[in-house]
Amino acid sequence: MCGIAGYFGQREVAAATAGRMIAALRQRGPDAEHARFWSAALTPADAPAPNALLHTRLSIIDPRPEADQPMANDAGDVWIAYNGEVYDWAADAETLTTAGHRFRTRSDTEFILHAYEHWGIGFVSRLRGMFAIAICDLRRRRVYLVRDRLGLKPVVYAQQPDGIAFASTVRALLPWLPPAARSLSAEGIDAYLAHRTIPAPRTVFAGVSRLPPAHWLGYDMTTGRVEMNEYWRPAPTTEPWLPTFDAAIRMRTVADRPLGLFLSSGIDSSAIACRLAAMGFNRLQSFTAAFPGSSFDESRLALAAANRLGLPNLAVTIPLSIAEDFDRLVADLDDPFADPSSVPTWYLARETTRHVKVVLGGDGGDELFGGYKRYAKHLRTRWRRGLVLRSLAAPAAIGGRGWQRLAEELRLDWRAAYALRFSGLTPGERAFLAP
Repeated sequence: MCGIAGYFGQREVAAATAGRMIAALRQRGPDAEHARFWSAALTPADAPAPNALLHTRLSIIDPRPEADQPMANDAGDVWIAYNGEVYDWAADAETLTTAGHRFRTRSDTEFILHAYEHWGIGFVSRLRGMFAIAICDLRRRRVYLVRDRLGLKPVVYAQQPDGIAFASTVRALLPWLPPAARSLSAEGIDAYLAHRTIPAPRTVFAGVSRLPPAHWLGYDMTTGRVEMNEYWRPAPTTEPWLPTFDAAIRMRTVADRPLGLFLSSGIDSSAIACRLAAMGFNRLQSFTAAFPGSSFDESRLALAAANRLGLPNLAVTIPLSIAEDFDRLVADLDDPFADPSSVPTWYLARETTRHVKVVLGGDGGDELFGGYKRYAKHLRTRWRRGLVLRSLAAPAAIGGRGWQRLAEELRLDWRAAYALRFSGLTPGERAFLAP
């Protein structure tokens, strides 16, 4: 992953502020870091300056300095700072080359830059991958932020009367945000208690928003107006699932750095491991979180799957105490996040980075292949179908969770009630805690 940040507007931002923003992103991109500044007239400048693009790089494709960011087009009037990776873009790159665009690198960053030049902001509908993109078009005095279709890569932003700023993380944005604008968001905290995370567009701060998945934001540097556009929504398809699944996996194996795989005994990562082996990637290093002596240790089953598929496997023992790493772990999560898997994943990722720079994971596989127990549990209540008791009110209280959950479920239709299967606190419990 890389880190992106930037700000545009009327306020002269001190060099120290830009430095703190970059420092907050440094862990995301340890290989290179650069900044580009522009004056109010959008001419090149040094800090302090009112306009800037900042980037810290983890180099995966074309690790040469020529592919560092922020990157400019040949004319120097369109710039990009980008985090993520896009896939399967060779055919579109040929189209761009035929149209006269010159490629100096093999990086997908340069492809995105030329795609914007050629197709305009509508190019985003052509992208496949995970990405957070910032494009500064000095010719049109426009800044664009783009987030991938499923929101795998983060980007947050804040708008004040004197401008706009954005970053990969909330912590990297805060140095730009005035202290008076850093109040906590009641809606964000309530969403966290309900979902154990804070879905876009909210964050834990009232003055900071998260760009929703499959959206782009446009900022007019002349008027200060912001435009928001949703560029994609999922739709049913008759496309056969297995060739699509294989194609999605194969295109993610392209890298100029060593590649690995997170492997548990679940359906999600095991399905990916099986397909990788079937494609001939059977020497891929796999990594498994191990909890020796506990009932939820999956390392033996993961090892059995790896041996069966011919994949080397490394079991990473997760420590019983996280006190020494707690502050760093919370900082890396950036926003409140209560999924218990985040702790072992953090330790697993830390060890994995000592061996490889790119790792495939099974995120989303349980949703696609029905790997969670809650699916079967919810299906057992489908007998009620249209039965809804909207007048049934669960008390605003803590405790009696069985009754409260049942009451809350019966107040919703059967499909909507599924959200309660993985929620944090019920509406009644949140009402009890509300000020």
